[in-house]
Amino acid sequence: MGKSVLLTVLITVLGASFTFATTIHVPSNQPTIQAGIDAASNGDTVSVAPGTYQEILDMSGKQVCVKGQFGADSTILTYSSRIDCLVKFRSGEDTLAVLDGFTVQGVFHFNGAISMVNSSGRIRNCRFVGNQNPDPGYQSSWGAIAFNGGAYLIAEDNYFEGNRSYSSAGIGMWCGTGRIVENTFVNNEAFGDFGGAIGVGGPCGSAHLIEGNLFVGNTSPVAGALFISENTGTIIKNNTFISNSSSMNDGGAICIWYYNTGIIIEDNVMVGNSGYGIANIHGSTMSLDCNDAFNNTPSNYSAGCDAGPHSFSADPLFCSTGMNSYSLEESSPCAPANNSCGELILWAADALVCPVLFPEFIIPPTTDNLYLS
Repeated sequence: MGKSVLLTVLITVLGASFTFATTIHVPSNQPTIQAGIDAASNGDTVSVAPGTYQEILDMSGKQVCVKGQFGADSTILTYSSRIDCLVKFRSGEDTLAVLDGFTVQGVFHFNGAISMVNSSGRIRNCRFVGNQNPDPGYQSSWGAIAFNGGAYLIAEDNYFEGNRSYSSAGIGMWCGTGRIVENTFVNNEAFGDFGGAIGVGGPCGSAHLIEGNLFVGNTSPVAGALFISENTGTIIKNNTFISNSSSMNDGGAICIWYYNTGIIIEDNVMVGNSGYGIANIHGSTMSLDCNDAFNNTPSNYSAGCDAGPHSFSADPLFCSTGMNSYSLEESSPCAPANNSCGELILWAADALVCPVLFPEFIIPPTTDNLYLS
């Protein structure tokens, strides 16, 4: 066979096997975001121009990135009707289905602003503000992101503020595996149970990575910030918990509920939380070490918590707490040189707000190899 004929055959075969990703612009190429998704093929990007969009979106089982062209500050998704959630991942999507760079606000629905059912997805660089289910009759309701029965949720670099629901006002997960990394949760409220900011549970023995998140002023009767139930091997690492509240003393920062095994809680800062720093309610097995729990009430740890040999209780010496920025003074006990762990025990939303010890912050997760990256 001649070289030119062989080359033609190879090009034909490769062309049949591969397609090139394209970018569909909204509204210049398609009039609505949903029209962009409908027109997209796997691997495409739907790029959305700045503006406010009132649509109900369905990812339709596609491996598509729906992206705010200039980020969350200028691209807003909202829909005030209670007929449905705002964005649906319900057709077997995987983590190549991505929502990136939107503000999601003002959604009133019992199943969350974003709903994932028997599907996966990745949510990044988004802001969730004022989403709620105000009806206490929906006792399984979730506020911003509701994940039910899928494989993976990746939530990274998102901001949650003022969301309100019966359960898990920020992120609620029932089974599946979560990688919840470098998000900020401020003043979210679950007025029933299951965590003011995050609740993960379900009879599935799930394992989650919850790392590098900031929790400030979240509230719930059960678990002011973080609720963990029926998990196996979940890692809670390098998070900062400030002034979260559990009115039932079930864990202002972290509530470990029941049927948990092998939970690892390390390198977290817990300051001024009400209802204990960490509460082990039903005798789950867990390993704690290198945490700074300071000035939590009625105490830093409930019965059933062994703080570990290197944990301590000291003022972390934040150099600023303005605009939810938590950076360290050089003399902080959370700095590697000043604690027996030799590790940085902190997460900071903005390490450049004042002179800080580690301007390169944020720390990348160290356990990515255990979870979907």
